[in-house]
Amino acid sequence: MKKKIFFAIMNFFTVFSAFSQDWYDYDDYSYSDPFSKAMGLVIFAGIVFAIYFIISFITKLHLAKILSKDKGYPSTKYMWLTAFFGIVPLLLLCFVPKEKKDNNQCSITNCKNCGKPIYGLKKFCPFCGKTLMLFPFLYAYMSFLLRLFIFLVLFIFAMWYTMGKLTAFFAKQKNLDGKKWFWIGFFAGDISLFAVNCITSDSTNIENNTTENIINNKTTSKKSKTYICESCGRTISKEKKFCPYCGNPTEENA
Repeated sequence: MKKKIFFAIMNFFTVFSAFSQDWYDYDDYSYSDPFSKAMGLVIFAGIVFAIYFIISFITKLHLAKILSKDKGYPSTKYMWLTAFFGIVPLLLLCFVPKEKKDNNQCSITNCKNCGKPIYGLKKFCPFCGKTLMLFPFLYAYMSFLLRLFIFLVLFIFAMWYTMGKLTAFFAKQKNLDGKKWFWIGFFAGDISLFAVNCITSDSTNIENNTTENIINNKTTSKKSKTYICESCGRTISKEKKFCPYCGNPTEENA
């Protein structure tokens, strides 16, 4: 009983952890400095999750063998189930098209109020404070939402029957409701991991001032041209009259 529950949780954990990570999709990191802190975080995240996927896949293969031997089930059934949960999410991450931008190119739009160029996705115009878009993160994470939607469709229609068989076995052993056990396993730890990663991904997003400095032919250092907004805590350029994230006026224009 415990082995089956742990086996199912490990499968769910692998799938959701694969689709809840955006570390490979960040376009705001500056690659001009190979020893930057931001680049180090990306490399570290890649190493950690590569090790996790390897350990998780090996563990699930071992559990599948134990599970098949204990109850006399055919081992191929659980081996294919393990392979599906362990490999398909990674394949989808590779083949599902996702929007990718070059680091030296960012989206440039003109403010409808003041007409000045705005680099990247901003909620407020940094020059006049006009609201540009209510939910800029939807544009930034559109490719992630697309991958998540495709995964949910595949999971609901392809794996409902398989998981129904497993939960029905749990219910038969303990006279419990199979649907109840299914949703408990679904929401146990994977949804919470997914939510935490979505929340923290925005807080770790770093504004790329390199492209804007190059376009404007700025040769001075970033440290002398940036300051931390007192309202939202983001690092922004001193030349901006309003914070592009919260709309709060800068120190000189307060």
